[in-house]
Amino acid sequence: MTESGPARLTQPEFVDVSSARVSVVRQPCEPPFAIDWIKISETVYIVCELFAEDESGLGFCFTFDAEHALPMANLMAQLTTKCFRSKPTPAPSSVRATLRTMLSLTGYPGIGISCAAAIETALWDLIVRAAKRDWSNYFGRVADRRYPAYVTCGSVSSSPYEVAVDVRSALAQGYHLVKIKVGGDEKRDELRLAAAHEAAGDGCRLLIDANQTWTAKSAARLLERWRRYDLVWVEEPLPAHDLAGLAWLRDRVDVPIATGESYYDTATLAEIIERRAADVLTVNPQKVGGVSAFDSIVNACNLACMAVTCHTFGEIAAPLLGNAVNVPAVEIVPWMHGAFSGGPVVVNGELTANSGLGLGVSLAPEAKSRTIHQIDFDLQ
Repeated sequence: MTESGPARLTQPEFVDVSSARVSVVRQPCEPPFAIDWIKISETVYIVCELFAEDESGLGFCFTFDAEHALPMANLMAQLTTKCFRSKPTPAPSSVRATLRTMLSLTGYPGIGISCAAAIETALWDLIVRAAKRDWSNYFGRVADRRYPAYVTCGSVSSSPYEVAVDVRSALAQGYHLVKIKVGGDEKRDELRLAAAHEAAGDGCRLLIDANQTWTAKSAARLLERWRRYDLVWVEEPLPAHDLAGLAWLRDRVDVPIATGESYYDTATLAEIIERRAADVLTVNPQKVGGVSAFDSIVNACNLACMAVTCHTFGEIAAPLLGNAVNVPAVEIVPWMHGAFSGGPVVVNGELTANSGLGLGVSLAPEAKSRTIHQIDFDLQ
């Protein structure tokens, strides 16, 4: 994946990281939310904060299990110490290379790349904040962009009635796009889609997410049957490894294909772009390694005239997508965002650009009472 292209991240001004903090913050989900086979009662954030003089930068990754979060926090603290204990503080490109080297023996994809992403994001945030600039202004991008936003209504196990209730709730909040989980029983999916479509009416369109449960042939058959719903896209219709199937499906159906959230690093995403195996890349900043990797994917999509969006991470999606030419929709997960102040803000169904310095996000005051683990260390 090349990092060339218009308005790419530039070499930063110098900052000297003097200390750091890694925290584990629990954000309750009330009521609990079911995603496929997983029942989620909380989001657990592993937060990296870097400090330099009178400014700080913040990056984060997350899991849905506090037991997983604790070893991730310890790994993040170790990586941060090794990256920034030597002076002068290295540039983000050097930090990325150092992190990859340190994780080469134990494995970069997985929790390693998740921790590395939070560290690199925190450094970029610190650099832009230290320059007293917001993200768009610092990188010379269009300010005050707005992006169509969507929320997920119900889970794959929700009844048609429950899905319809969720859709009407989303409409009342101003959303014009909603996503429905499918991939279970076909007849049940049909009833749930019909209920969602009726509840949405003319002022709202549907996206669907199959969570990798279909084969290429079953996906083609169902999407042909569901053409009448005028779907914005179908997300993850096939198993993530089946790029040939994705390319085959994209050539045979009218519904746009969205995929990307399940891939670590950028190599597979580059192959999807090259093979034209999707219409929309749904990129997860945590899984690809942070801000710089995300930006390189956006540039590659721009050059290939492919749409791109941010998977979860609604808190920082607007600044991260500021260089993207085509962003059809951005995911908002309302029950995840209470740990942070500053974003996201959805007005009339559109995600607005973050305000404030850097990425515009900070830990919310109530996050302190939900912090279950904290590591502070000096890097002078």
